[in-house]
Amino acid sequence: MDEFMVSGETMVRNLQRGMLRASELGGVMPVGYLPDMFGHVAQMPQILRLAGLEHAVVWRGVPGTVDKNAFWWTAPDGSRVRAEYLYGSYSNGRDLPEDPEKLVARATGYQHELGSLLLDDGGILLMNGTDHHLPQAELGAVVAAANAAQDEYRFSITSLAEYLAHQPVTDLPEWRGELRSGARANVLMGVASNRVDVHQACAAAERSVERRAEPLAALFLPTEQFPTASSTRRGPCSCSTARTTRPARAATTRSSTRSCSATRRRATWATA
Repeated sequence: MDEFMVSGETMVRNLQRGMLRASELGGVMPVGYLPDMFGHVAQMPQILRLAGLEHAVVWRGVPGTVDKNAFWWTAPDGSRVRAEYLYGSYSNGRDLPEDPEKLVARATGYQHELGSLLLDDGGILLMNGTDHHLPQAELGAVVAAANAAQDEYRFSITSLAEYLAHQPVTDLPEWRGELRSGARANVLMGVASNRVDVHQACAAAERSVERRAEPLAALFLPTEQFPTASSTRRGPCSCSTARTTRPARAATTRSSTRSCSATRRRATWATA
């Protein structure tokens, strides 16, 4: 979700539900992967640490004063995570060449682009993929061929968790609080005032669950009947076309009304 568009409770619930669902599907990635939010709230490191996560991966919002591609990100309460900065984009390794020599050239070009941002003894992280793209089927063979052809780089296909576990943690710069700078990537500030009707509907739905439906449920209902709420990636910020946002607003309004009315009805039955 976009962090400035939803309540803190919504962020915590989304993280909880996401980790639960991931564990059901085989395992949770122990990394706070936050590459494309339009800026980040100051408390995000605190939320991640409370969830047991020690690493974040970010792109938008990192200020120009952060002079390395990793930094300590600290919340107001002192909680901190190591944040890997995806310089350029979260798709910086999309459409990798199928020719081993060109793959080496791509890595060399990105290293030169990073320049002094690259940590001493740190790796070069290329995120292979982007929105709506399928995995590159031949990537494994290209990586093997590139490794056999030269000694300057050692390519590997890995997970974020495996990569971050071996990256430097000493002498990193520190940033405290919000990440909301547009110095290096557009954070689309306009979404805060775009389609106010959708923002109002989302906020009303959150309040109906957090402040009315759940307190009543906690008093009168078993846990399996508790109301639930979550947020979609682009619903609250409403940066899609009107054709998309109209159904989203209607669904949010229905959800708010049904959650409260159903909980009141069940609570009345429980006390009868």
